[in-house]
Amino acid sequence: MRERFIGKTEFSSGDKQIEFAVRMILEQIGIEYEDRSIESYLEPMLIEFHGSFPTTREFSAYAKIQLRM
Repeated sequence: MRERFIGKTEFSSGDKQIEFAVRMILEQIGIEYEDRSIESYLEPMLIEFHGSFPTTREFSAYAKIQLRM
């Protein structure tokens, strides 16, 4: 069994490609990257969709708006 490390630090350069590359490198050397920013996506979606599963069209529109922010 391989020992795993978990990094609980925030990494945000504003460049999603660099962040992705950093996560991939860390993963390759056995360090699990825990992205705390993901937690901030759930609550607004639950509010927006009233706790129910949105249609593809609704979620697509929501995602496009979020990408513009």
